[in-house]
Amino acid sequence: MTEGFFDVIISGAGPAGVAAAIRLRQLHFSVCLIDDVNDEALKAGESLPGAAQRMLCQLGFTDLKDLLSEQDFSPCPANVSAWGSNQWEHNDGIRNPEGGGWHLLRHRFDAALRKAAMEKHNIPLIPSG
Repeated sequence: MTEGFFDVIISGAGPAGVAAAIRLRQLHFSVCLIDDVNDEALKAGESLPGAAQRMLCQLGFTDLKDLLSEQDFSPCPANVSAWGSNQWEHNDGIRNPEGGGWHLLRHRFDAALRKAAMEKHNIPLIPSG
């Protein structure tokens, strides 16, 4: 790979950008991420649905323990939310064939995913500022 030349440049090194970068590397594209990241900045509480396990497997992770310590996540058997509505939406792992998900410390999840992309997949992260 020529220095400074990439097949794909991804602006944003959050979970979606990093997942795209890892998948592109698996498909043998040269790729880099551009972002100003702050791994210490706390983010609002987050949860991942059970379906995220499929994506993690496609990216080469057996489960969430490949990325985070057990103190950084906990099982989430159900979620109730009201996004943009007065109606509550109920999602539970009992009726979902992929099970429940996890509550996690989002800043640590983001940092661990970026670290794996950089170390295991040789994806550079270029500061945008």
